[in-house]
Amino acid sequence: MTRLLYHRLLVILLAAIVVFGGWFAADWLWRTYDMGYTMDGFRRDVAEAMAKEDREEVPDMPRYDSVAEMPQWARADAQRLIDRGALQGNTDGKLDVSEDMLRTMIVCQRMVDEQKET
Repeated sequence: MTRLLYHRLLVILLAAIVVFGGWFAADWLWRTYDMGYTMDGFRRDVAEAMAKEDREEVPDMPRYDSVAEMPQWARADAQRLIDRGALQGNTDGKLDVSEDMLRTMIVCQRMVDEQKET
């Protein structure tokens, strides 16, 4: 697998942990989509991929330091995440988030909001 694919799997894993809680969420995700992973196998594969000398470069992805720099579709939801304290800047006050990060956070927030309504 490429480093980009590992990055995306890690984002999915983190989202599952946030939404469903606990590492069992990752196992559920892998079983549901028949990905053939276990937590130990996933850790081993990630460690091996990260240790490779010839790492594949992740394509340049824009990063946003403020809500004003973000795409229009993400601004209101990103501001809600900031207002709730879920999205905070670094020590310089910059958010430093990519579009993938934004999508993941927004999807997770919408899932949490939907659970609260039911």
